[in-house]
Amino acid sequence: MCTYVSYSNPKYYFDSWTLPDRAATAEALQWLEPFDSICEVGASSGPLQKALTRRWPTKQLYAVQPDRDSMAYGQAQLGSAVTWIPQCGCQGVAQRPVDVVVFSHCLDGLRGQDWRTVLAAGCAAAQRGIVMVESVDCEAVVQSVPSRKPEP
Repeated sequence: MCTYVSYSNPKYYFDSWTLPDRAATAEALQWLEPFDSICEVGASSGPLQKALTRRWPTKQLYAVQPDRDSMAYGQAQLGSAVTWIPQCGCQGVAQRPVDVVVFSHCLDGLRGQDWRTVLAAGCAAAQRGIVMVESVDCEAVVQSVPSRKPEP
């Protein structure tokens, strides 16, 4: 069983799409171009997805989000520009291979699932690379993952 810490007001969080870390994430993604698809793990109501749709309107965007209220708000705001995957962590990111997997403020919000497993699933799904914008030491996190393949 996996639960995810969600925000009580999806609109408030969605409106944070202009914060500097969203622009920094997009800037980091530039280093991985060319790519056709991006999957964000723990997308909440989609503030990063909004920033990405403005930056790359023709890319295939996926948003993994288990909280139905946050996901519903993001779907209402972004329409068909984003494919939402209503699952948690490694189950959601393992849905299909993508060019880039983004972890943006989600690893510390996972409950009931080891973040190393989720990160390993993201590494296995990412064909070009991953981008991490987290409140943890990202380099130490990546070094702690023993394999690019998630355990069954």
